[in-house]
Parts: sequence; C-alpha cells; structure tokens
Amino acid sequence: MIQIRRDIFETNSSSTHAIIICPESDYERLGRGEIMITGYESGCGSGGFIDRSTAVRILRERYGEENPDTASFLGEYGVNSLEECSEDVIDDMLADAEIAYTLDKYGENLETYEEFYTTEHGDKIVAFGYFGNDW
Repeated sequence: MIQIRRDIFETNSSSTHAIIICPESDYERLGRGEIMITGYESGCGSGGFIDRSTAVRILRERYGEENPDTASFLGEYGVNSLEECSEDVIDDMLADAEIAYTLDKYGENLETYEEFYTTEHGDKIVAFGYFGNDW
C-alpha cells in the first residue's frame, strides 16, 4: 500500500536519505556560513535553517559553566572554554551536538548531491542532501 503524506518522504530501506529544497539565495548564504542547517537538538526542528549566531548561542547555553557535562564535552576538543575555539572547532561542536550543520558537515561520510533548477515562474531553487548507509 502506498500512503501519501504532505512534507514526508519515506522509503522501505535501511539506508539514510535526506533532501532539502530551498531558494538558491538561501543555499548561497549556507555556503558562506551565514546560516546553518538545523539539527535535531536545535529546538527548531530538523532540516530547516538557523542563523549561525543563534546556533552558537544554543551551544553556549547548553555547555555553559553550570552544566556538569561541559568539561567532558570541551575536553573532546582539547579546550577549556568555548571562547578559545576557532570557528572550525565551533562548527564541529555544533554538528557533534546535533544543533546545526555547515554545508560541509551535513551528511558527512555519506554520498551528497546538489541540483539547481529554475521553476516555470523563474524562481531559482536548489535540491540537495545525502544518501547511503551511516552504519
């Protein structure tokens, strides 16, 4: 039986699939690092976009001094505080904490794709994502 639901894509497969469709302008902002792809732990839902500064704020709130897990988390990166981290390390932390992903971190270690389209109304959009086995 085939069941169709709005905004849902399902397969009967053990592999991983993800697709995001967005305006080309958002994809360009994502490539420049102005926005990031939301993760499950962002509180914003998965697969949308979030300003990088908001994602970093969420990371700081989660791994502040009062959190007993902070030292262990920061120790994985060889640092004592978020303030001493480079932007690349912060991006790794955001991905590892499943808060947000840069385009490079989204679907890391899986096959990725990107397709550019122009709709019949002239809108420029991009479909991108990943697929494969993540186990």
